[in-house]
Amino acid sequence: MTVQVGAKPLMAAHAYGGAPAASKTVNLWYAARLGATVATVVIALYVVHRWQAGRQAGAFVHQADVAEQQGDLGRAANYLRRYLVMRPGDVDARARLAMLMEETAVNAEEHFRAFLEMEEVLRQAPGRDDVRRRNISIAMDPRLAMYEEALGHLKHLRTQDDNDGTLCDLEGQCRAAQGNFAAAADAYDEAVKRKPDLLLAYVRRAGLLRVHLDIAKKADDTVAAMLSANKDSARAHVLAAGYYHSLGNAEQAAAQTV
Repeated sequence: MTVQVGAKPLMAAHAYGGAPAASKTVNLWYAARLGATVATVVIALYVVHRWQAGRQAGAFVHQADVAEQQGDLGRAANYLRRYLVMRPGDVDARARLAMLMEETAVNAEEHFRAFLEMEEVLRQAPGRDDVRRRNISIAMDPRLAMYEEALGHLKHLRTQDDNDGTLCDLEGQCRAAQGNFAAAADAYDEAVKRKPDLLLAYVRRAGLLRVHLDIAKKADDTVAAMLSANKDSARAHVLAAGYYHSLGNAEQAAAQTV
């Protein structure tokens, strides 16, 4: 029998880590390649999803446009709601939805929902004065009677333009609805000083002065001031005639129709 001196066992190389080191290198290479492939697939899926979502969102807006053109405001609002689920930060779309909700509201609850939607618009975009003015109108609806909320929005608008007489007129209406007649009369007075053709503000002030504050002379002076500032206004004379007629002063009432 022949004995080979110095022969190494077949597993000797493995004992010192030769082959496993190469195996580890190969495994790491495959793992890195697999990771890169997975990352590429994930990114591709994300891009495709975003693209599809963008197309779907655009489709909802288009369908809302068509529905609104057809006069189906309720359906238009529903499409905008679906769009906003995908694009919650689109303030213009939310403002449009709020306006549609207000236009289609038929009861106090629906008006209140429109009010809240507009409040969300104003939270995101405080400069949307068009929405703020619409929300004042909703808040002043007697079914909601949210006069404090309306006054808060009026105060905000007046900080930007204190010469707007219509804002003072609206404040007067809020104060009167709250039973604060003296403050209402003052607000109406400020309204006509800023905008002398606000005919109803004169009439409202005169009514408060006569009925609630019992200051007949100031009431009559208010109506006289309306006529003086609006000499050529037929409506001013009609309103004055109505005021005098309510007092039983037929002669003064008739004088306004000449």
